[in-house]
Amino acid sequence: MLFNPPNTTSTNKPSKQNSASTDEATAPSSLDTTPGPSATPSPTPTGTPAPTRSYAAAPPFSIDPAASYTATIATDKGEIVLQLDAKAAPQTVNNFVFLATNRFYDGLAFQRVVKDFIAQAGAPQPDGSGGPGYTVPPENSPLKHTVGAVAVAESQGQPGMGSQFYVVLKDQPDLDGKDTVFGKVTSGLDILQGLPSRDPKDPNAPAALQIKSITVSKQ
Repeated sequence: MLFNPPNTTSTNKPSKQNSASTDEATAPSSLDTTPGPSATPSPTPTGTPAPTRSYAAAPPFSIDPAASYTATIATDKGEIVLQLDAKAAPQTVNNFVFLATNRFYDGLAFQRVVKDFIAQAGAPQPDGSGGPGYTVPPENSPLKHTVGAVAVAESQGQPGMGSQFYVVLKDQPDLDGKDTVFGKVTSGLDILQGLPSRDPKDPNAPAALQIKSITVSKQ
């Protein structure tokens, strides 16, 4: 239950990710971290492998729901570490791990920030829109929207979620039961809490916090 990016003076709600794709993905069934032949790479400097930003379908399922996964987001302001909860939201974690492993997020940004509310990332388009070309179904995660929680943003016009996610900057109980929470920030939350408010559709918006890479480890 998300809406288009509002002005920061309007009611705060996480922004839906706009998507031109009409494909509705089914629940993944085994993770293949190799981009398929239909994947569309993004432009990149010569000699550097291109991040893949478009897929024909959701990834198959291959994570271990009983395992512990950590994602380290490298930014120009330092590292932000996420603890992913595969038991609470296995399909969502599977999707995030797939995209991070295939470098989907490399070079993207925390494109939308609302002070004391959320910092949202993972949009492939500068205006805060777009996704990976597919969606995965929402999950009934028991995790709450407490400060530091990591949740997925629903795709606009499609049931389910794609690539966009957000970090809760202050407890938001009104969002509980609406978006799938799949982890929490264990280090670097202060980086996000210190960002200025930012609307990606505002031509005068401050520079966004860039994501250099996301590294996922399994314990």
